[in-house]
Amino acid sequence: MKQIFGQFERIRHDLLKIWDIKQDDGTSIVMVQMVRNLWMLGNTSENPGVSPPTFWLCTISPADHLDAFNGLQFKEVWLYWDTMLLVPFIKDAVAFQGKNILED
Repeated sequence: MKQIFGQFERIRHDLLKIWDIKQDDGTSIVMVQMVRNLWMLGNTSENPGVSPPTFWLCTISPADHLDAFNGLQFKEVWLYWDTMLLVPFIKDAVAFQGKNILED
């Protein structure tokens, strides 16, 4: 997370819509439509440099471990956002790399 988002001065999410769909098996599907406002390093103004639309989709279910927060855990998480809007600002962003940065 630090490799991806540490290259920004500031990040703010403006939530547009949240759906929480309860399933018969005890899981919930949560969908969030938002705008991710990003301030490039050095931008200390009130205006973000870029604001890509973002969509978050996850499945939350009863946890496999007793010490989980409220007995729940994320089972699957998907995040979709238009990283191409970053190209004018960051040409070598982690989001553009074709390798798994977690293996380093």
